[in-house]
Amino acid sequence: MKKAQIGLEAIFIIGIVLIIFFFILGYGFDKRNDIRNSERFILQQDECFKISNLIIGAFINGNGTEIRINLEYTANTLPNSRLININDKTDVTCTIPINAFSQTNLNSGNIRVYNQGDFVLIENV
Repeated sequence: MKKAQIGLEAIFIIGIVLIIFFFILGYGFDKRNDIRNSERFILQQDECFKISNLIIGAFINGNGTEIRINLEYTANTLPNSRLININDKTDVTCTIPINAFSQTNLNSGNIRVYNQGDFVLIENV
């Protein structure tokens, strides 16, 4: 009788340990997903700031300035609202203090930013 009771208690303890393990495992997967989403957001925000800095740099350096760069994400430039929008799984926007740039839809890949008569044009190459 005593051996059967010890076996039942051992199975009960093993079950509790497995349940705790699965809760910890689920929590770890959830946190890993949060970290991936945060990393993706930071990379998109960085890309947005990079485009903004390129536009400002081309505008400040004057007529004839040309800058080429490689984009990782698709983007939209909106001069009327002074926004740059990065389109991936989530939309990330950043502002730009000037509105003297062209409205374009940029695909990932090489782009060219150039100043033509104090107006910045942006295009895929």
